[in-house]
Amino acid sequence: MTNDYNIENVNKKSFDNYTYLDSESKHSMSKVNVFFGCNGSGKTALAQYFYEKSPETTKIFNSSYVRNNILKQQGVQGSSIIIGNENINLQREIDSLKNDLDKITNEGTQLKEEKEMLSSEIENQMREIIISQKDNFLTRIKQKPNAKENPQNAFNLWKKDSQLNIQSSAKSINELDKEIGLLTSQLNAPLQNFLSLKDSFVENIQKYLHKKVIRPQGKINHELIDWLKKGIYLHNLTENSKEMKCLFCGENFNGHSTLKLLQRKIDNNYSLLTEKLQSFENILNKSNQQLINYNNIMGKENTGKIASILQPFFDAIQQKKNGPEKEILISNNSQKALFDKINNISQTVKSNQFRLQKLQEERANKEKIARKRTGELIVKNKIINDNLDSLKEKESTIKTKRNDYEVTRNKLVKLEDQSKDYTGFMQLINKQLYLAGADYSLKVNNSTNGVFNVVVNDSSLNIDNKQLSEGEIRLIAFLKFYYELFLRIGNNNTQLKQDICILQVKSAEKCNDFLHSLAAHFLFYLVI
Repeated sequence: MTNDYNIENVNKKSFDNYTYLDSESKHSMSKVNVFFGCNGSGKTALAQYFYEKSPETTKIFNSSYVRNNILKQQGVQGSSIIIGNENINLQREIDSLKNDLDKITNEGTQLKEEKEMLSSEIENQMREIIISQKDNFLTRIKQKPNAKENPQNAFNLWKKDSQLNIQSSAKSINELDKEIGLLTSQLNAPLQNFLSLKDSFVENIQKYLHKKVIRPQGKINHELIDWLKKGIYLHNLTENSKEMKCLFCGENFNGHSTLKLLQRKIDNNYSLLTEKLQSFENILNKSNQQLINYNNIMGKENTGKIASILQPFFDAIQQKKNGPEKEILISNNSQKALFDKINNISQTVKSNQFRLQKLQEERANKEKIARKRTGELIVKNKIINDNLDSLKEKESTIKTKRNDYEVTRNKLVKLEDQSKDYTGFMQLINKQLYLAGADYSLKVNNSTNGVFNVVVNDSSLNIDNKQLSEGEIRLIAFLKFYYELFLRIGNNNTQLKQDICILQVKSAEKCNDFLHSLAAHFLFYLVI
């Protein structure tokens, strides 16, 4: 024996500076040693001492070995085991990846639910705007296709509608109809007399205002002239008229001579001037009333019964009536003010006619206007825009999670194909279990690499799988430990690995320990 088997100055757990020299004859240690002892007697501390002394050449069978090399998976249908530290670590990594996949799946499900909630909220906001615009424009407005499933696409389509090439500031059909009604009222206002007060009218009126006429001694005014004209008309006086009877007094008179007399009265300069002035005044009165009515319709304030723009003309006519022999002038400023007013109203009328035509076209296209207005409100809605931003973030996160899922799943697939093949070892174990009289054996799990199901050998029991006890687990672990000691194993050719200097098997002294439950011939068979 070499000094490798000496025990010197052990200070672990229950040992207090313990020393055992292999040179003592009472219990020399060999290359293979089995330690028995009660719980807490120092088996683990002693095994650890040897392992730390020579870790490369020391093999220890203990609970740690069992945990590191046999992993029992207990299920309702029975036990399955994973054999080998490599496969156990691999399985743990696989389990970790599966947990990661479950976590990613759960997070993805939550994100999907949050995305659906956001999509529903966006669609609801859009629908509320659509309903309000339906009421405003009294027309059909359809929601965009698949707005709930793809609100971003619906938003883009509404944005396109907001850019429709149709000009309208109307927010409702009532507003549109109100403006159409107002313009129609303005355009229907009679302005033909006022708008006729152009250059020719002013020139004509000034012609008579400049004309100097001597007032006759008799009282001749426009009322008398009108009365005389009506008499001629009622009696149907012509050049060929003869003796006639007056329709008013019944007296007889000569129609021809009476006509000549009346015409002389009517046709004198003063009579003509009076008649013309009255005609001008009549036109101005009608124009004045039209202008006042127009100002009322346009919402402009009238300062009096006569529009200020026409007052100089009324004044000039009255002055001429009072003094026909005088030359009356209308100032250039008054003329210019009238012409400017006429031009301004004419332009307003043209503008209103154009605007009315556009509004009528808009009303005929109210569905397009409603869509445009709806699109504008949706595009500008802060809640919708904020939710769309949140939706983009969710979709980006979901995309990342899907990526992570694929990467993790690919890793998992690769790992599941990397497990070490212990099929040959399974056959050796099953042979030893059979020799030991065990009622179970191992069978390859076809669905998972590196996993063996524990099956019951007796088919008459109607039990497919067996629940392994702790002792049976330790037995399988010990068989693995045992077979790993040899370079080869055969009936006549069994060779222990050369690099093993110290072999320790530690076991507690308890009735269910697997070493106590093995038959003597099996134990002998193991150590040959």
